[in-house]
Amino acid sequence: MDLFESCRSYAFSEEYAEYIIETGGNANAVVEIFRPDCMQVINEDFVTIYENIEKSGPISFKKYGYGGVPKCFGLLDTSSVENIGVLRIRRQPDFDLLGNNILIGFVDTGE
Repeated sequence: MDLFESCRSYAFSEEYAEYIIETGGNANAVVEIFRPDCMQVINEDFVTIYENIEKSGPISFKKYGYGGVPKCFGLLDTSSVENIGVLRIRRQPDFDLLGNNILIGFVDTGE
């Protein structure tokens, strides 16, 4: 059985929450801290863990850290970004604001 198949039933279940966790290169620490029901390695820096919703309790900064708490972003009009000069700063080579090493997730609620 491959890695995808091992957590497939958890990924499709309404009873499990799915979290993408930064490992800092130590996936074993994630297992010790979170005790997930299932875990898939994305790469050396990130893993996906699955926890039973009843077991995991509410999402908190204390348990998951600021980076682990989901944020909701919406579409923005770029005219305000252009007016305050963000695009000029983004083009500066010293700032390195090109979007490298960005992880993007899509959530489909099925509705």
